[in-house]
Parts: sequence; structure tokens; C-alpha cells
Amino acid sequence: MSAINQFRIFKQNLRSCSFPTALLRVVFRHRHLDYYPEIDAIQLVGITSDSHDGTDIDELYNGLQKLGISKADEEPSDLQSISIEGAGFNGGFDILPAEVIQLIFQHLTVVELCQVASVCHLFKKNCYDSLLYGQLNIQPYWSKFNNSAMDSFSSRCRQLKHLSLAWCGNWGTITPETFDRFIKKCGMNLERLQLNCCTFLSGENLQTIADTCTQLTELDFQACTQLTGVSFGCLSSLHCLQRLNLYRTNLTDNQACFLFKNFPKLEHLNLGSVSGIQHFDVVMGSLGHYCKKLKSLDLWRAKTLTNIGLGSLANGCPELLELDIGWCSQVNRIEILVTKCRKLKKLYLTSNRTITDRDLEAIAANCQDLEQLDLLGMRYISPHSLERVLIKCKRLIFVDISFCEQITKAVVSNLESQYQNVTIKKSFSHPS
Repeated sequence: MSAINQFRIFKQNLRSCSFPTALLRVVFRHRHLDYYPEIDAIQLVGITSDSHDGTDIDELYNGLQKLGISKADEEPSDLQSISIEGAGFNGGFDILPAEVIQLIFQHLTVVELCQVASVCHLFKKNCYDSLLYGQLNIQPYWSKFNNSAMDSFSSRCRQLKHLSLAWCGNWGTITPETFDRFIKKCGMNLERLQLNCCTFLSGENLQTIADTCTQLTELDFQACTQLTGVSFGCLSSLHCLQRLNLYRTNLTDNQACFLFKNFPKLEHLNLGSVSGIQHFDVVMGSLGHYCKKLKSLDLWRAKTLTNIGLGSLANGCPELLELDIGWCSQVNRIEILVTKCRKLKKLYLTSNRTITDRDLEAIAANCQDLEQLDLLGMRYISPHSLERVLIKCKRLIFVDISFCEQITKAVVSNLESQYQNVTIKKSFSHPS
């Protein structure tokens, strides 16, 4: 095995916390990687005793002392003599128009706005202006956000249009009752609501969302596994929805068909790993019949999907631009899809081991706008059919052929030299 394929062990120092915990969230940032991270295992090493309070304020203080920061460094003498005509006790902000102050404060984060509000009455007045809270993203602060914080924001968010509470509310830090109060006060103008991994949500909360947030165009319930399939039925009144994420929820066949009947504007849908749907072919029939504007669809691990469901989808949604049918092992006739959905730009066929050269030939003949193609784990595709795709799909910029047994490292090198505008990714090389 070459050096590039060797396993790498690394250590990441974590910040100490002042409380015992049995759960640690690990988030990987993919932005600077050229491929998916492949993590085999994570070992956590810590203490079992609570005798140590976990704080390191003394160490932090000593570190700051070593920097040698003095008052003279913070306040240069040549600035102390500067005075602004008409300025009061607020350093010149008194003479600025409110619009200018608002423009400045728009560049602050939620935490910074809370800190600045404690400076003076003028800053507090401006920091509490509802115009600054048209968008509220709490996800970066999920571990600290609780009932008290949510109640305190309710007076500032009367013009809220985008709210993200992703990851928030675990271990009872947010209750369904507090969320209900907030939505009733601040949800009338909401257009985007992201609640992925919010374990506090209840069926009553969904009813409140349906009754209050009538202007919603985007709704995200990813991994809200505590919600029952019946809970989603009330969302049928949200006729403006364009984007809906139900990844890893308990949505059922009947509820899915009922919802799609009421979502004529739906453009983006995620049904990946929805274990509650037992007959994906029936659901695809409903989706194709009612959601004609659909542009992207994620059906990852839709294990009961067959060529029948794929045909219903293709006939009803010809405007489809992006489709994920990875791990859908019963789908084996891609031409059913590509002859109807000829505008496809992204097609994910990950580990769909029934795909053959015939399918790649159909893709090459029909998908002239294709930009990204995932063929990871294909056993039966040959170098010839892969090159046909590269020749015909002239807008292609990325193709993943990792773990494709017939595509050797030598083949990849040859194709890369001929089609330099396409990134060909192969994370594992079969012996040449």
C-alpha cells in the first residue's frame, strides 16, 4: 500500500468543560478537503472522577499576563486628545443617524449583539431593534441555548424570517412549551425554519408551526426521530413550502402521500433513510402526480424503491436537476430515468451494484447537462462506458469511481490526462 493510503492517527485537544458529560458532538469541516473524510474510529480519553472542576481560568489569566498588554497599548496617547463636536457620553454615536448605527450592528454576531447591548442605553436600544433579527442562527451556540435565552429573544424577533435551532434543546434545556411560546410570538413572518436534531419537538409543536408559520417556504426536520409519522399530517396546510427535509424521520407512506398532495410548489425534498416508508413506489407515484416542480430529491437508502417508482418519478417530474438513489439496490434500469429527466445536473448512484455499462450508455446519450456523477462501488462498469460519459457529457466536472473494480489506477491516470476539466476521484486503487 502506498504512503498516501496509509492510516493516519492524530490527536485533537479539546476544550475543558465545567460539568460531566456522556455525550460529545464531533463535527468535521469538509471545506478544505478534496474528498469525504474517512474516520475509522474515535477514542475518547478523560477522567471518571468529578473532583476536578474542569476550569482553567488561572492558566488563561497567566497566558494573558505574559502578553504584557498595558493600558497605554490599548489607548494611544495621540487619540486621547481627539474630541468630536456634539458628541455626548457615547463616543460620537449620539450624533450618528439610527440607520447608520443599524448598518454597523448588522455586522455583529448574535453573541456580540448581546455583549454590545450592555455598553450603554443607546447601544441597548439599537441592539434590541427587531430589524437586526430578521435572521437568527443559534446552531453555533447549541450547547448554551436554553429556555431562558429563548424567552429573552422573543421580544426582539417580531420580524424574524429565518430561524435555525439545529442541534438545540437536548437534555431538557429547551422544553416544548417554551418553543411554542416563541413561535406564537415570533413565527408569523417566518419563511425558513431549521429544526434538525431538535429532540425536544413534540406533535403539538408541529401543530403550532402549521397554525402560525403560514408563510414558510423551507422546513427542516432532519433526524427528529422522536416525532411519530402521524405528527407530520398537520403540515399539509403549509401550501407555500418549496424545500422540505425529512431525512431520518418516521414519516409513513400514508402521511407522505397526503403531504405531497398539498405541496404543489415543492422543489427540494429529502427522504433519505426514512425507515417509516414501506412502499417507496407508491410514494413516488404520489410525488410525481402532485409535485411537478420538483428539482432535487434525496432517496438515499430507499430500499423498497424499484424501477416502477423510478418511472413514476421520471414521468411526473421532468424538471429534476438532482437525484440521489444511492444504496437503492432494486433499481437497475437508469434509462427509465434519464430518457425523461434530461436536465439532470447531479446524479448519485452510490453503491448501486446493479448498475452496468448499459446504464452508463444511457446517461451519456441523454444527460448532456450533467455536472456531477457518483459511481462509487460499481462492480460492473468498464473503462469504455466511463469514457463514453466523459466524451458525451461535456459539462461534467466531477465523477467519483472509488471502489470500482474494473477501473484501475492506470485507467484513471489515462483519463485524467485526456479530460483535464473533469476531477476523477478514486480513493481506493485496485491493483493494476
